[in-house]
Amino acid sequence: MATKGVPGERLAGLREFTQEFDQPLYDFIFYMVGSPTEAEDLALSTFREFGHHWGHLFRGRGEPREPFEARIRLFRVAWSKVHGHMVASHALWPAGRDTRRAVDGEKNLLIAADGAGVGELVVARLGSIDPDFRAALVLRDMLGIEDEQVVRILGLRWGVYRHRLHRARLDLLDGLRGGAA
Repeated sequence: MATKGVPGERLAGLREFTQEFDQPLYDFIFYMVGSPTEAEDLALSTFREFGHHWGHLFRGRGEPREPFEARIRLFRVAWSKVHGHMVASHALWPAGRDTRRAVDGEKNLLIAADGAGVGELVVARLGSIDPDFRAALVLRDMLGIEDEQVVRILGLRWGVYRHRLHRARLDLLDGLRGGAA
């Protein structure tokens, strides 16, 4: 039985929200894990867990605290699921970071998805980029989430985020050119 007032509005709001972010969430998870089946499972698990957080995003009368807060929480849950999946599947993350100097050659290294989707070459190359770097690249450049929100989703400091995004862009560009990353 549907309830009147705020709980019913929250449920309707949750339905609209999940419809709006279904594809971006799946894309993020797919670019991180590289498998459509695993991406579907993780996306469903993410939405299931996010449903528990939904009520905390609203005040007493059903008004959202911040319009972008729900998206940040959703992608934080997704990031924790992806991270847990990678650890569980023994995807070993590098022990140290590559600290070679970034080349200043090209200013615009933005690799964005076109209307038809990302090419197979880009998707294949994404799988070889360090997951910490890849998450920043996918959230910012491929899904178009604002920098401040990506920083909050990944739980990073501003400088660490900028470094990871820059390195991911360079690694992707090097891979697409056939260089060593």
